[in-house]
Amino acid sequence: MVWLSKRFIDETIRTGTADDVLRMVELLVLTVVGGVVLRQVGYWLKTSANVRQSNALRLRIFGRLFHRQLFTGDELHSGDVSSRLAKDIEQVTKVTTDTLPEMVITGIKLCGAFLLMRWFDERLAWALLLLTPLAIVFGKLIARRLRTMTLD
Repeated sequence: MVWLSKRFIDETIRTGTADDVLRMVELLVLTVVGGVVLRQVGYWLKTSANVRQSNALRLRIFGRLFHRQLFTGDELHSGDVSSRLAKDIEQVTKVTTDTLPEMVITGIKLCGAFLLMRWFDERLAWALLLLTPLAIVFGKLIARRLRTMTLD
């Protein structure tokens, strides 16, 4: 989308014909619609993977759990173990089907954004890459000072 927008503004508007402008507008609209469709497909895939993995973990863990002797006196209550396992299974499933893939996707997007920015203007890309951590650190320091001022 960014590359198409740049090309539309820099080249098509300046030197293109009316047909070129129309074709570029069609490509931009298709890109937006494709992004919406891909987001919905990604959401469906993430939800499906979450449900499948959660069910598989429950089946495997509770299957093993019911074949063991868990209670010797008053040490554990059946609700404690099953409640804890249910929560743990949800957390493991969430991490493996949501958090880790999102981290990988975000890393790929950041690398792609840097490479695209570097393609546009190399000095600006490196400046942003080097200055962003500084801006984050200074933002944290300012936020901490504002928080203490608010508490005072």
